[in-house]
Amino acid sequence: MGTVSALLASPDGDDLGRRLAALRVTAGCTQAALGAVLGLSESRVGAVERGRRLVDCGLVERWVRACGGAPEDVREAVALIPEIVIPYSSETAQEAL
Repeated sequence: MGTVSALLASPDGDDLGRRLAALRVTAGCTQAALGAVLGLSESRVGAVERGRRLVDCGLVERWVRACGGAPEDVREAVALIPEIVIPYSSETAQEAL
């Protein structure tokens, strides 16, 4: 298991944000530097790492690759994205139209 895989599988990182932060630090990147690569502000990178911002598969893939991750590392990281369930109601559906 490579360094990236080990960080993503670490029991110490019980959520995606902390694992992504560990990956960034191991890659020797600051939040500002990674944000510049990803097109995000430093504060947005910090918010993702603290679990305060939702992420999608595309962002996680770019993040892992920017930190030196391989395709299998991307798959592991994407699998950690929590499933978000939005309650459905007929009112919500009408608002979407």
